[in-house]
Amino acid sequence: MSNREKKMLGVLLLMAFILGNYFLYESVYQKWLKKYQAQTEFASKNTELASQAPKNQNEIDWLQGNQKPSEDVYSKRISLNKYVESSLSRFGLQRVGKLTLLNDVTHVALAYHRVRVQLKVVGGEKAVYGWVNDIHNPKEFRGVTSLKVIPDGKDETKVNAIIVVEEWFKPLSPEELESQTEDLNSK
Repeated sequence: MSNREKKMLGVLLLMAFILGNYFLYESVYQKWLKKYQAQTEFASKNTELASQAPKNQNEIDWLQGNQKPSEDVYSKRISLNKYVESSLSRFGLQRVGKLTLLNDVTHVALAYHRVRVQLKVVGGEKAVYGWVNDIHNPKEFRGVTSLKVIPDGKDETKVNAIIVVEEWFKPLSPEELESQTEDLNSK
């Protein structure tokens, strides 16, 4: 091999070495950079959550203090229907049509489930708002999530209201549900 060929081969090897290091450095650096950014993001979110902990602690304490015992969806639906019907008569309102049961939101992964009913009532405006105020009670985990008030076409002193009432509850655990089923089967 001549001297020129050796120099040419040396230059080519040097260029291959430089290019190889550049691409290797870029790929390793990009991976390191992504990992560093993920760690930084995780640390900032962790710090943010830690700073919110005192704020959320009041809500957690309230929830633990006001939480009702676990219930199954059917008994909760029945109790909500009875409460809605009894409160209607207390405020002198009349239900128009049937009480419509909307789809219950129950999923195994959720900490709370809910039951919902929709109904149309007729009565004085003041009585309707008083009834809505009575029904909507966060301490009982019950709320009016939809309210549509329309003046009654026949009587000017009355209004029609279409209302959706929801109640959240802690579902029975699988063990509690199984024991309740066994109790019913033994009777």
